[in-house]
Amino acid sequence: MAKFEDVESYGIDEVIQRQQQLIPQGAPAQDGKRGPTLVERAAAMVRSALGLSETEARRLVESVPSQ
Repeated sequence: MAKFEDVESYGIDEVIQRQQQLIPQGAPAQDGKRGPTLVERAAAMVRSALGLSETEARRLVESVPSQ
């Protein structure tokens, strides 16, 4: 990476933490069924933002310590 001055490292932990803060907590499902968990919602956002597979996104979200 030192070879390319315009390439910066990507702080995935920071992205995940910001996304987790945007997710409303405790929102019940409208149809009475269990809604997606916080981890599932965060993984979906990370997957969408970074173009990762579902497995990769979930692994990253689960690796970030909760506050």
